[in-house]
Amino acid sequence: MKNKIFFTNFLGDNNVNIAPEAAPKSEEGNLPDSDGKVIPPVPHRGSGEIEKTDEIVKVDAEVNETSSIQETLIETKELASNNKQPREKYWFFKNGTVRPTKPRKLKIWPHEAPNNDRIVDQLMYIPDSYDPSQVKTILVANNLPSWGVQSGSGAFQGCPVNACTLSMNWVKNESADAILFRDTISSSHDRKPSQIWIIYELESAVHSSLYGFSSQHREQINWTATYRVDSDIVTPYEKWVYYDEDQKTNPKNREINFASGKTHQVAWFVSNCHTTNHRFEYAKKLQKFISVDIYGACGSLQCPRSAQCFDLLDRKYKFYLSFENSNCKDYISEKFFVSGLS
Repeated sequence: MKNKIFFTNFLGDNNVNIAPEAAPKSEEGNLPDSDGKVIPPVPHRGSGEIEKTDEIVKVDAEVNETSSIQETLIETKELASNNKQPREKYWFFKNGTVRPTKPRKLKIWPHEAPNNDRIVDQLMYIPDSYDPSQVKTILVANNLPSWGVQSGSGAFQGCPVNACTLSMNWVKNESADAILFRDTISSSHDRKPSQIWIIYELESAVHSSLYGFSSQHREQINWTATYRVDSDIVTPYEKWVYYDEDQKTNPKNREINFASGKTHQVAWFVSNCHTTNHRFEYAKKLQKFISVDIYGACGSLQCPRSAQCFDLLDRKYKFYLSFENSNCKDYISEKFFVSGLS
């Protein structure tokens, strides 16, 4: 179940009587030195020439000394970085060992960290009142197999907060601690004060079925779970987190010529030719200045949806175009992560 961890970590709190205002929203709405000596400025004389007095020569010496110290510090840090032990990884990484402990001061809600997705903080969050013996029931409004999970608690194995179980039994909807809706609200019932209603939406606002949501349904939603950074629970297609914040580049890649041996300029794989952001028109105009090979329903070339296409890109093309089907705030689909970061 994608993003399952977010829901379990929040629902660990026994105080589930959370009104909509308990999770503050943005005004926009959530839906679709090193230490060094301070060197005074060098005085300028009338014509703009710098007159080198004894004081200025002294300043120059201090500049050189400070620069030398900074260079030494950088070299020392790089040396230490190359010889240091690997940093332990968060629990949600493969073979990760760092697990959350309580109490910890973390930024959980949008108003606590504007313009920040808070995903790592939420994954490392355990409510102070979390009691593993008090199992929370999450009623899934849509078909469970479409989430890739089964009913029961199996989806939460390995999670720091795992006292949760999934259900599709609408007969017991009034006793559920939370109801999770996907794409639309399919319930004609009103939310009980003791329940949390969550709406999950991954499509852009342009193509979302949430567009035109009735005010009655909006008022019953406690938490939003979308790609928007101001959602209560930010659930993008993917999330990039460094194993080690001190090691963000691979020095070996600086010596690689990724264009070497490639004979073609630009490729684009596309099936939807008519989008609101006019990406097809943009690509056609680009063809006037550089060779752009268009594969799929919108072009003259074909390639099956398989690893063969990625191999083709690696062997022949210097650049690959990747456009979303709509331009919406914070909307980045799997195209960026699969094509750009794989």
